[in-house]
Amino acid sequence: MTSTVTDPTVAAFLAATNGSDARGLEALFAPGAVVTDNGIEFTDAGAIATWIADDVVGSHITFEPVEYTGGAVPVLVADGDGTFHGGVRGPFRFELRFVPQEGRIARLDIRPLH
Repeated sequence: MTSTVTDPTVAAFLAATNGSDARGLEALFAPGAVVTDNGIEFTDAGAIATWIADDVVGSHITFEPVEYTGGAVPVLVADGDGTFHGGVRGPFRFELRFVPQEGRIARLDIRPLH
């Protein structure tokens, strides 16, 4: 395993997230994309945009890759830092599972690792 992200869509997600680039993040999601973050599902572009604004950019989330597994469904284990719900500060370890589709994200599942 490596921490080097080789999938360009996953790399673009990391760059936009770490750069607090809400527009860049929104542009990465394919029409009909689904995001599940800690068990909460976001199923339309408006809900995903709100999630990005509130939970990613608004919380100043950054990810530092720890492990990366490429393939049809790339999996990134990363240390996430920022101000999480309830004012809780990181870092926390997360698993991010991506379903890329033609350079965009069709599905993203994020879950905390304990």
